[in-house]
Formats: sequence, C-alpha cells, structure tokens
Amino acid sequence: MSLFQRNNYFPADRRFSLIMTLSIGLATVQFVYNRSLWLDEAMLALNIVDRKFLGLLTPLDHIQVAPILFLEIEKMFSLLIPDSEFGLRLLPFLAFILSTYFFIKLLNLTNLNKYMQWFGLSLFAFNPTMIYYSSEVKQYMCDVLVLTSMYYFILKPYHKPKNQFYILTFVGVISIFLSNIAPIILFTSGLFLLYRYSRGESVGLVQILFMSVIWLVIFWCYFYFFIAGHPSREMMLTYWTNQDAFFTANPFDILFYKFVWDKWIMITTVLFQLGGVWKAIITLFVVVGIMRLLWLRNVTWLILTTVPIIIHLFISSLRLYPFETRLILYTCPLIVILCLFGLKGIMEMIYKIFQRDLVSVVTLALTLGIVIGGYAKGFYGSRFPFQNEEVKSCLNFITEHKRKADNVYIHGVSHYFFDYYRSIRLFSISDDRIAMSKSLTDVDGEVQKLVDSGESYWLLFCHLDNGDAYLKRLKKLGFNPTDEFAAPASVTYRFSFTRSQ
Repeated sequence: MSLFQRNNYFPADRRFSLIMTLSIGLATVQFVYNRSLWLDEAMLALNIVDRKFLGLLTPLDHIQVAPILFLEIEKMFSLLIPDSEFGLRLLPFLAFILSTYFFIKLLNLTNLNKYMQWFGLSLFAFNPTMIYYSSEVKQYMCDVLVLTSMYYFILKPYHKPKNQFYILTFVGVISIFLSNIAPIILFTSGLFLLYRYSRGESVGLVQILFMSVIWLVIFWCYFYFFIAGHPSREMMLTYWTNQDAFFTANPFDILFYKFVWDKWIMITTVLFQLGGVWKAIITLFVVVGIMRLLWLRNVTWLILTTVPIIIHLFISSLRLYPFETRLILYTCPLIVILCLFGLKGIMEMIYKIFQRDLVSVVTLALTLGIVIGGYAKGFYGSRFPFQNEEVKSCLNFITEHKRKADNVYIHGVSHYFFDYYRSIRLFSISDDRIAMSKSLTDVDGEVQKLVDSGESYWLLFCHLDNGDAYLKRLKKLGFNPTDEFAAPASVTYRFSFTRSQ
C-alpha cells in the first residue's frame, strides 16, 4: 500500500477540530478587540447605518461599492446590535467560520494525505490576513465563503444528481448578490461541470445549460440595475490605476512580466504575510503543484485552482475588476491547495529516492514552522490583535479630556470617522462646537481661522495626514499643544488660542 493511501493513527476530525478551534479563537479575539474602523470601512459603515434597507439598493455615497445582499445583511445585523461596530463585524466573522468549515470539507475531497491536509488547513486558518479580514466591515471574507462553499457543493457526492442541480443553482444565485467575484467562480464552476459531463460524472447537459442560463440572467439583471453606469466608476478606475491593479495582457510587453512578478510578491508577502525562506518554500510548492497537475492531467484541480486566477487577470486587463490584495483574498484557498499538490509531488520524489515514509515528519515540521515561524511576523510584528487607523482611541481621549469650552476641529477625511462614531453615540458634542476643514491644501488659511477664533480646539488628524504641517505653522506663530494623544494612523492635539496667549 502506498504511503499516500495509509490510514492515520489519529482521526482527522480531531486534528481539524483543534486547528479550527484555535483559528476561530484568534478570530474571536480580533472580533472582541473591536478595533477602530479605518477610512474605507467608515465610509461604507455610514451608508449602512444612515440608510434604510431600500436605500442600500441605490448607489452608495462616499465612493463606495458593495454587493447588495452583503449590505442588506449588514444593515440587519447593525439593527440587531445597534450603536456598535460588533453588528457590522458579525457577517465577516461568520463568513470566516463558514469558510474554514467548507475548506476542511474541500481538503477531505482532495484525497491528499491527512497530514498534508493538516498543513493546508494551518496555512489557511492561521493566515494573519484571513484573521484580520474576519472582522473587516467589507465584503472580502464573503468572497472566500462563496468560493469554498461553491466548490464544496460541486465536488461533494450526491445520491440523487438532481439535488446537485438544485443546490448549485440556489447557491450560485445567492452568490451573485453576496460577492463581487461570483461571476468568476460561477464561470469556473460551469466549465468544471461541463468537463465532468464529458466524462459522464456530472448532471445532464440540459441541466448544466439551464443552470448556467439562470445564473447568466440573474447576473445580467444584477449588473443592469446595480452596476452599469455606477457614478463611482471613473473615480474607482483612477484609484485602482494608480495602485497598478490592472493587468497588462500582452506577453511581448515587459509590463506583463513585471505585473506577474509584483503580484506574486504581493501574494506571498501581503496576502500570506510570509518572508524569507517561507516565501521561497510556498513559491516552490505552488510551481511544483501546477507542474504536477499538468503532468498527471489532473484537470479537476487544474480548473478549480487556476481558472479563477486566469479569469481575474483577464478581466483586470479589461479594467473591469482590479487584481489587488483584498480583492483577491478569495484566492487564498486556491493557492493553499496548489501548495499541497506541490508538497505531495516533492514527497513522492523523496520517497522514491530514500524509500522512507517522511510525510508525517515533514508535514508536521512544516505545520509547526508555518505557524510559529512563517506567520510569526504577521501576528507578533503587527501586534495582534491587529489595529489599523485607531481614530476611535483619539475620540475616546478627547471625550475624557475635553473641557466644557473646548471645540473640535475635524481635518480632511477625519470627518468620516467622526460622523460614524457620532452616529453610534460614541462621541457626543453639539454642532456649534464642531469645525470642519474647508481646504486640504490651504494650511495657512485654516490655521489663521483657528487662531482668530480665540478659543481652544482639539485638532483631529488621521489616515495619511498626521498634522505636521499644522504643527509647524502653529509653532511658528508661537502656539504649542497643551495636550496630545497619538494612536496608529491617528493623532489629536489640543491648542488654546485665547486672547491672553
């Protein structure tokens, strides 16, 4: 019996349960920590809390775009848990748990050695980026859920083939309204089902075509009513173009290879937060995995792991959907599975050379190594629980130290954070005590208005502006802060501009 077919000494469920429990524990810590929303989250959160359910069906304010089912569920949870970010974070948190569950199911369907599955689950479930996005008030974790659930329902065995047709049709329709990457996953799923049909392993051709037509019609309606002519399109195109998120599809252009290289580095260092030797190991596993699938003509996993990435690159070249970190979060399980097939190929070569069963030893070492060493930088270097733009800490500091006559000056994009936290009653101040910046570039003019007021102000800065220009100008005029507080990507200063000074 081959070493890749042997039974393990311990039940797989016990190991999977342990990893899943630890992973959910990390996600729960991140969820309960309840970090401050960052700019993009705050702008989306304002839409969710300020609008009614029907209002979320129209184009969002503040240059925001999100799937309508995601928005409606977020709205429901925000009402169930009001005046808190917990309601907004609940959907991505649940999506992470379900994604991990479906990924375990997918690993069981790969027929890979259980030790390899253990390593694969660790690579997926302990990924610091996945843990971070498990409480991000955005739709990206739902993208992962759509892929893992759709793949599971495609691959799982059915006693009655017609049940597969009903389930896939339903899950596909729901996916369209829940995730922006649903068309990529559904196209891949349809292609895979046609391949399975050609081998006599799938539902009938009529059912596949009928299901595909339903998906296509639903998506066309969704596109027509909610995407086409969106007022934020041009601004989004400009932003993502500046982020170099659109693929150059011409292989005779050096930018083609630069894009592929840059994005792979992004995947290993940002999406998986690996560095050094671990980045090289994962790269080796993926390359060997693709080569092995091609050599063995394993069309099933070639389609499921590579086609979504190829399609995404293609539509990125058409400037329809960017290829960038958070927008490709759903590729994490695909890359992990490719790694596992690569690891299997390497272990088979080692077995042929040394005639020794090293699978359990190597995969255990890899599992411990990826958790303790590979992901250490992501967790410990970024100071888990993860923070981003901790404006909430500054607002809390102002609340605790604000004097009765103090005003608050909100600079630039800080007003998005301020408006959201004010709407959930975290920060209470009368309108006549609030001053908003009128210009982002006229520092001298803004500073002069503050000085001429003759009153005391808390100046709030965040995102990409730490207020250095204001500080330099005020110090030049003889004013120094009487109090200050700094948090990640956020800072506040108190100045007194009284006449006596």
